[in-house]
Amino acid sequence: MPSTLHDWLALPMVGLAVAIVLTVIGARLTTNSANGLLIAAWVLATASIFVLPFVAQLDVIPRILWTAMFASVTGLGLYQLRWAEPVIAVSSKTEPQSTSPLQTQDGTKAKLDEITDLLKAQGATASQKTLLAKYPLGYRIFALDYTNAVFPYQSQAATQSQALLEQYEFDWSVVKYTKNTADQVEIMLPNARRKDGTVGTVRNAVTGGKKQVGELGGYFIGELSVFGEILAIEDKGIVFLVGFERAPQIPRKAMPPIIKKDIPIEPKEIIPIKPKETIAAVLIKKYPVPSQGIGQSPDRFISEWLNRINKVRSSPKPDLLAVIQQKIARLPTGANPMKEFVAEATFTLRCLASEGYVRIKETTVPGRWLGEDFPNLEFEFVPERLNEFIEGL
Repeated sequence: MPSTLHDWLALPMVGLAVAIVLTVIGARLTTNSANGLLIAAWVLATASIFVLPFVAQLDVIPRILWTAMFASVTGLGLYQLRWAEPVIAVSSKTEPQSTSPLQTQDGTKAKLDEITDLLKAQGATASQKTLLAKYPLGYRIFALDYTNAVFPYQSQAATQSQALLEQYEFDWSVVKYTKNTADQVEIMLPNARRKDGTVGTVRNAVTGGKKQVGELGGYFIGELSVFGEILAIEDKGIVFLVGFERAPQIPRKAMPPIIKKDIPIEPKEIIPIKPKETIAAVLIKKYPVPSQGIGQSPDRFISEWLNRINKVRSSPKPDLLAVIQQKIARLPTGANPMKEFVAEATFTLRCLASEGYVRIKETTVPGRWLGEDFPNLEFEFVPERLNEFIEGL
């Protein structure tokens, strides 16, 4: 029998037992220290196998081969357990699986009920019908608490969208907070790749803004648009949605109609009515030269940003960040598309201020969107010209 601690530690079975304990502890932890525990367990188990009696009595080469085989098998197992990225496709199930053993536990059922109550409190805006109308290709809802614990709640996908969604794979394990303050939040969206490899993989895409219920930004990959949205906020965290739409198509130039010359066309007498100029037409005419950092002429983007500015009209404190967070209906271009979007929105807002439709309040609080910092601008609509602004869109 061993008489000292050193003698006990020299026993290979003791080493294997300690390695198993370290593995169980490391597998349950989510911190970086867990990686160290698992590596230590692997090294200890490999060393214990090397001195195990039936291995130690072998010749040197077989002994090394047996130990190397054990180290490879256990190493691969730990890699799959801890470091391999799980790839999860978007589910087409319309309800959470009631047969899941997790959902039979009292704590998880209580969490499901809690999320359901939070979404019901939001009314029609968070109903299944409303969300599928907004995200016709489907969506996934999470409860994301402030310790970065993710609780999948519900997945929805229209049947006709399955063929498109099945062409992509999503890594939901990366969904977490990258910033969380009293009034600001940033969340990492799932990594995405197309299975056939025809488009690049999207990794580490972050969206965020003010911590309030509403839409956040997203990214494009192939034929998909992936957007984030906060559905509800509670003391312990938020209820977060990742939604899918078809990516906007690049418009093609319309071809003029071909008219056969041998068919006479009798012009009808038409009394010309001079249409009232839109605000976009006025701004394009008066401000034809864009600001520095914008790679296209104002006639390509002013109408689009005017519509987004109008969408935040009912907000109590509209600002540039809220405008930028509205969905972008065209594909990004250039080396830094997010920076160019910010420049376009700022240019449009300052043009409106020059024409007297809004008043801009400079602020020292910076805005941040998809990892880009920019000077934020708070503004208000001039009440006397509000109707004119609405009619001129």
